[in-house]
Amino acid sequence: MELIFSYTRQEAIKDGVLVDVSAKYPAEVKNSGMKWPVAMTRTAWADFVEVHPAAAKLDQDENGRMWDVLSLLSTRPLPSGGGCSAFLFTFN
Repeated sequence: MELIFSYTRQEAIKDGVLVDVSAKYPAEVKNSGMKWPVAMTRTAWADFVEVHPAAAKLDQDENGRMWDVLSLLSTRPLPSGGGCSAFLFTFN
């Protein structure tokens, strides 16, 4: 099969499509037990981590919200083995 297009994780981070959580919050990623680099879409970042003015009034901050996301992720069973290049996780 002929490769028509490729778009790497690094390119998506550079373009702003993905947020590199591992680079932005290395201690939190490590303390949450993640063994792989963590990134999330810009949309997920805006919805669940960015602190909007209404949330700031409730004494919420980006670090705390990021920790909440990582804590929830760490409770989910993760794929085992070396064949997985991405793990999708949804919030409700």
